[in-house]
Amino acid sequence: MDIKETEQGDLVALALIGSVDTRSSFDFEKKVLERLAGNSRFFVIDFTEVDQLTSSGIRVLLMLAQKLGSVDGELALCGLSAHVQTVMEISGLSDHFSILPTRDAAIERLRSAGKDTGAAKVSKISSLAIRLLGGRAAKTPRKSSGADSGSRLSQQVAKILSGGRTHDKQARGGEDNDES
Repeated sequence: MDIKETEQGDLVALALIGSVDTRSSFDFEKKVLERLAGNSRFFVIDFTEVDQLTSSGIRVLLMLAQKLGSVDGELALCGLSAHVQTVMEISGLSDHFSILPTRDAAIERLRSAGKDTGAAKVSKISSLAIRLLGGRAAKTPRKSSGADSGSRLSQQVAKILSGGRTHDKQARGGEDNDES
């Protein structure tokens, strides 16, 4: 995967090229963290040339959204192919991100957005994470079978939201473990 970067003040547009998978998501995460450290608060992630998005890429998007929420920033996604759009829908995330058809539309959306919009977007993502983890959020209860320890994505979201601590006893062989 390659990343083309464009900067306009505190707005950064990252155009991803290729597959956003386990291997390449580390480069994606590194670039995002570098830009966050440089005080970028508004991100457009352009998927126009992305042919594959895996849970590793979704993890980076969730991490970015969480970090932007703490600095009143905002994230917009654009140019999603049919495949990437399907991945977002299956993961339950398509309604929780600003998804626009073009980079220009995404940039305009972020330029016209107020500070409260970013916090509201992160709140939606937090609510989704709670639902994925079997909790209650936004009056949407999730029935648990008891035997289901959650999907791999749910486990990754839990780890991100807990700051690296895991809470899934089955994944740890039944032992309490605090990795932080």
